[in-house]
Amino acid sequence: MSPTRSRSHILEDESIDEFKSLLPNRWVVRKPDPDYGIDLEIEIFNEDGTTTGRRFYAQLKGTDEIDLSKALKVPIKVDTLRYFKSHQYPVLIVRYISNSKDIYCMWSHSKLKKYPKDNQKSLTISIPIENKLTDGFSIDRDLVSWLKVKN
Repeated sequence: MSPTRSRSHILEDESIDEFKSLLPNRWVVRKPDPDYGIDLEIEIFNEDGTTTGRRFYAQLKGTDEIDLSKALKVPIKVDTLRYFKSHQYPVLIVRYISNSKDIYCMWSHSKLKKYPKDNQKSLTISIPIENKLTDGFSIDRDLVSWLKVKN
């Protein structure tokens, strides 16, 4: 029997390609190796090519679900959210919808304002429909706001 490529691997590659295609070309996208819950690191540069010093991480979650109300619900482990919070840079949870090739986003830190119960292992986050990357969801604006609060 020859090796096969799983749908999850194909979805991961599709989601990375689509997400990168929606980011400004001047931003630098790096793929950590190995990847432990962080799929991409993104560094933001100005239009003139100068660095801003702003960075964030991205965790991509692809789905073949056609029903958007179901597709925007993302199960995630509580330990993973806590891991995201421990990082120096914020983590953007990116939901890729394969049939439409749409990207929806939500910052992980916005989900841990109220900690889950001590015994809770996972939770399902609902990404708002207005958080579609091409419909005005502003990564850089949100990142600047997060930095002001953090510092």
